Amino acid sequence: MKELMIRFIDDGEVFNEIDETRNYYLSEAESIVEKIKVRLTNEKRVSSPKGFECWVDGKQLIISSVRFENGQSLEEQLKQTILEHKEWEEDLKNKYINKINEYASKERELMVHREFKAFVIRFDQYMGNPKNDPFPLLLRLERLKDLFDGIFVNISSGFYSELEVIMGSIKESFQIIVKQTYDELSEQDQEEYEGSWSDFLRVRVITWLGNDENFNRFKNYVIAHYESVPKSRIRAIYPRYEPFQEMQDYLFSTFAKTQSFDEAYRLSNELIQSFYEKYDDILFGGFAIKNDDMVKSLIFSPVVKNFFEVIEKRKEETLPKDSNIDKGMVDDEEELESAEEINV
Repeated sequence: MKELMIRFIDDGEVFNEIDETRNYYLSEAESIVEKIKVRLTNEKRVSSPKGFECWVDGKQLIISSVRFENGQSLEEQLKQTILEHKEWEEDLKNKYINKINEYASKERELMVHREFKAFVIRFDQYMGNPKNDPFPLLLRLERLKDLFDGIFVNISSGFYSELEVIMGSIKESFQIIVKQTYDELSEQDQEEYEGSWSDFLRVRVITWLGNDENFNRFKNYVIAHYESVPKSRIRAIYPRYEPFQEMQDYLFSTFAKTQSFDEAYRLSNELIQSFYEKYDDILFGGFAIKNDDMVKSLIFSPVVKNFFEVIEKRKEETLPKDSNIDKGMVDDEEELESAEEINV
């Protein structure tokens, strides 16, 4: 969860510089306020205060407002509001101010790196928007720095030209985690959770990402996805993959005659779904699938081979002895060892 953020209230005068849907970093919000001050001075006019919420550790701490004619910065005006809060004891006021000082100092230190600053701002615009489906993703600065460092070392061209591609990889990786979590929750009885289903899903996903090992898997997926062919290539390639064609022939001829067409159809869909699951497993492990040949060798070959073995175990009937269905199969572990592992 984001440690410190400023949300401007969608009320009163409208400023082109402010996006009320954003979760601004404090230094970012301060820079915007200073630009508005300069503009108002040049225009020789005054404006009413602009309200904002200050959030600390994922919770709304206080509602304040910034006065543009005031010589103090937004941070100074925020602290003044805290000090003047009549219902808080001095110890509590000092606690909140110390937290803001700590988080603001860390934020400024990390955002000296221009590329990282651009990365976290675009991440918030892309993933932190309240309309992000199924819910916004807000990460601590340390998590974002860890993610950024892993991606940055693998960028071969200009960072800024690749920023949107990077965000697309993050979005895709997040959606995979949400889907996997959703599928796991769908198997549970509804009595096991209370309240909104979407809220429960959000809590489970955020809890999952809060685990260091899980976050590393998420980071692996993002970095590997950035270097990989899109998952949609699977759909484009597998119909022409010869061992898959032979498996289909077997399922809808020999197998369908002894079992049923419905069972053959179910197994065919299961096989295809296994391709996509294998893709995810490889990326979660930190390996990039860089071309169509790697799709065939790392995904199609081991999945079809394993599927054939499963069918054989389930049925007394086997494929004809002259079948080529197992030709070209490769061992999964050998291929993974030979694959280029992304340095994360």
